[in-house]
Amino acid sequence: MMATQFALEAVPTCALCGEPSSRLLFEIPPYGYRACTTCGLLRLSPRVAASDLERFYGESYRDVYDGNSVLARLVMGRKRHAA
Repeated sequence: MMATQFALEAVPTCALCGEPSSRLLFEIPPYGYRACTTCGLLRLSPRVAASDLERFYGESYRDVYDGNSVLARLVMGRKRHAA
């Protein structure tokens, strides 16, 4: 199955405290998992852009949820190694 490309958007500030500073924890390209340096809240940046969310959930989310995507396999592999 060929990967569908979605528009991405950066998340410049923490949704909880508004702090712009964050620390990259890990990446599963093209997504970056970041922790706010003030409160520790995790955020995905970049993430699927709001303009593509409907298409993402309609076309790809079920595969991610069911573990049938490259992203899901990477995340599940990471969880198994962390346990």
